[in-house]
Amino acid sequence: MRTILHLIIWDWKVLFRVRGFAFWTLAGPVLFALMFGFMLQGNASTPDDTVAVHIENLPAPHPLMKTLADAGLKPDPNARLTLHFDPDNIYHVTLSGGEDQQRQLVKNRLLKAFLIQILPAPENAARWHLTMKPWRKRNPFPTGFAYSIPAYISMYIFFNLFGMLQSFWVQERRSAFYNRVLGAPLRIETYFIAKLISRTLVGLLITGTLMGLGVLFHVRWGVGLTTVLLVVLLYTIGSVAFGYVLSYLWKNPDAASGTGIMISLVAAALGGNWWPLEVVSPTMQKIGLLVPTGRMMDTFMRSFLYTNPNFTPNLMYMIAYAALGVSLTFIFLNRAMARIRG
Repeated sequence: MRTILHLIIWDWKVLFRVRGFAFWTLAGPVLFALMFGFMLQGNASTPDDTVAVHIENLPAPHPLMKTLADAGLKPDPNARLTLHFDPDNIYHVTLSGGEDQQRQLVKNRLLKAFLIQILPAPENAARWHLTMKPWRKRNPFPTGFAYSIPAYISMYIFFNLFGMLQSFWVQERRSAFYNRVLGAPLRIETYFIAKLISRTLVGLLITGTLMGLGVLFHVRWGVGLTTVLLVVLLYTIGSVAFGYVLSYLWKNPDAASGTGIMISLVAAALGGNWWPLEVVSPTMQKIGLLVPTGRMMDTFMRSFLYTNPNFTPNLMYMIAYAALGVSLTFIFLNRAMARIRG
């Protein structure tokens, strides 16, 4: 355990001694999240432009439409009023429309009395009452800091750990210290675990910093935060591992860094880190979900937008991503150690 701790400390000293890496780990994500958070500021919900009246199984020609007309409202013939029944035996009637129309509907006691008469009583309910309130239509994706912070968590974990770290892996393999470490009587598992923990902690540092920024700007993290953080952890581990594996394609640190950064920027664009996947074509949305950044961003969006999100596809993807990356890393490290030890 002491050996692992020493290797982690040594690794962080090497990483954060490089100013560029320190900047893009600590300051860069915060600056970009702030800049785009302010740029994307806006109302996360917008009023609908029609009065909607919907009662489950309500026939199209219904006296309710006449009641609305008597109230001075002219709803779309296909408009509806959304009704649901919650566990507390309360009917909730959701009204959409312009703000003036919403206020008229909510204040219309005649409409409320009429609805109470026509609505069936909930089964097994001793008593019930009707709640009418204005409703604002949500955008299909978060705005402001609720978008920029998850986007830059996703982007900078991949950018730093997959992209920038490739040059560090190449430099490390060319160093005398690396040969001494692998040539020493050191179990490969010890070296591997130390490196994995060290560089995974960098990703968690980025995540913690940006989530702390989200607290300052009152970002309400959505449903299933524990699962989301598990996906972040697997995403971080996979990005570290694949960065190491692909670094074997290069002998020059600059070539490794340039290629890794270019791949990470393309992945950020495809994965919805620069703009929501919801605004691109269905084909590009499917392509975006093929890359790790897209799956990570989709996990955040599901947490924000759904009351009962299904994280299983993204969780399975990240388990496979991390497991494959770790397996390949172990194989490459084993070969490197065998070659050095002769």
